[in-house]
Amino acid sequence: KKIVTIVLFLVACFQANAQFNFLNAYASAESCTGAANGSICWTLTGGTSPYFINILGTTTPNSFTCANNLSAMTYTIVATDATSASTSTVVVVGTN
Repeated sequence: KKIVTIVLFLVACFQANAQFNFLNAYASAESCTGAANGSICWTLTGGTSPYFINILGTTTPNSFTCANNLSAMTYTIVATDATSASTSTVVVVGTN
């Protein structure tokens, strides 16, 4: 019975972490080419806080935040939670 209990516990934890993802992530475009004033904002759902966000090689703790002063390009945002589960999304900052 102990083995069955442990297996069920591990499955339950895996299922909870599988729901960890970006609820949304959106970009605001640069005002003109080369202005580097675009931004990306995101919200996470699921997982176990605290969350850590990595964008452009900088990791910060937060579940809802924005990265500002971005140039027009494609960005990959990686989020990791307290259990080391991770999820990622790709967001494009364009130019107006």
